[in-house]
Amino acid sequence: MEYLIIIHIGPVQDFIITARRSRDLWFGSWLLSELSKTAAHSIAEKEGIENLIFPAPTELSDLEPDISFDVANKIVAIVKNNPEEICKQALTNVKTRLNEIKEDGLKNLRGYFDNKTADAQIADMLEFFWVATKLESLEKYVETRKQAEALMAARKATKNYNAVSWGKAGVPKSSLDGQRESVIPEKQYDRFDDEKLWRKYGIGRGEKLCG
Repeated sequence: MEYLIIIHIGPVQDFIITARRSRDLWFGSWLLSELSKTAAHSIAEKEGIENLIFPAPTELSDLEPDISFDVANKIVAIVKNNPEEICKQALTNVKTRLNEIKEDGLKNLRGYFDNKTADAQIADMLEFFWVATKLESLEKYVETRKQAEALMAARKATKNYNAVSWGKAGVPKSSLDGQRESVIPEKQYDRFDDEKLWRKYGIGRGEKLCG
């Protein structure tokens, strides 16, 4: 039995809303592309690159990290093995890649910040939705794809609300969207002038940033 799977990786709107500069928009797009490449690579390793519908790289190496092959945040593939196991493995690999990018980015900060809270916020940020439908034959691909897309729309509309693991009373929220607590201690703003704040954190005096 074959299955058609669709994977959605996000968030998208969060990156657009919180962008301060055009480079922030670029980074959000690049980050989602890197995570999507990782998911596609995971599937291609298990099922073969020929079973990837979208993206459609010519070689598996196109899906390696930091390769200039852009991938949208939607993966479509035909698989023969258990789709739940395939998608769970893809999620595991995506989380590993996100952690690599996080470590690479945070090492450039020269000032102290609440690393534990930042880690929790970054881990919670990831959206990973997947659906699978049985594909009885290639002749029924269009019908099966429509069913899968409807399932994905329903899944994305179903919101999961869990208590956050980093909430702290009296800590300012991020000035970009007001959703998550700042990970830069308030005393740091008193210790440094504007130039040092920029050098250590890449922020202005009025900016509070979450992970």
